[in-house]
Amino acid sequence: MASNYLFGGIDEEVLECSICNRRLENQKSLSCHHRFCLKCLEKWIEINNGKLKCHTCQESYSIQVEGLQHLSPNTIPPINQHDKKDDGTAPLCSSHTQPLEMYCTKCKVPICIECTEIEHAEGDGKHEIIDILTAFNKFKEDSKEIKKSANDSIIRLENHLNVAKKNANELEECREESLADIDNQVQQMVQVIKKKADEMKKKVEEIYENEKKVNDEQMKKLKNINSELNTNVSMINHLFESEPAIATKSNEIN
Repeated sequence: MASNYLFGGIDEEVLECSICNRRLENQKSLSCHHRFCLKCLEKWIEINNGKLKCHTCQESYSIQVEGLQHLSPNTIPPINQHDKKDDGTAPLCSSHTQPLEMYCTKCKVPICIECTEIEHAEGDGKHEIIDILTAFNKFKEDSKEIKKSANDSIIRLENHLNVAKKNANELEECREESLADIDNQVQQMVQVIKKKADEMKKKVEEIYENEKKVNDEQMKKLKNINSELNTNVSMINHLFESEPAIATKSNEIN
């Protein structure tokens, strides 16, 4: 992180453990001013066969796992009012009470002049010193690049978001149109079926009326014939009850 480049070990809100590359949890600080998660230090001792080495500068320490609990969580306190001179111009080194005018690029911490000769001497190859202004300018350059990259990412994300919103709106419109089309198709099908049903009913009524007319005529004829037959039967019965001479004479007449 660019903010760690200049403010690593000072701004507690941006600290990360260089072992797990995550936010510091239960942080412990070594005398080289590098801080790590307690669990990461315990694992680091296991990796180095019981010896503790700083993951950043590789400085060795004679400390056992059980002693890690007693390490200070912060040997370099974050900048606040008591770290500044009375005139409020600059923070002071917590070890030498000197202005933090230099910066160790290997350890990623601001230091004072005395630190460059003791804790952060360049002779062992574990430290690289530049002045604090150069480090700050580098930080600003890195910040500009990160800011530009962040702004570019924001623009891309907003473009993707706009496309997603457009797709969502089009999808909603497509859904509404599809549902409306289905309703229209159903209505058309209902009208066609209703029309066909009406035609079939009309045909049935026509067939019924024709068949009923024929049947009614047949029934009328049958009723007439039946009436005539009943009349004849009645006459015959009447003749049977009359005198023989009258009955036979009636038979001759018919």
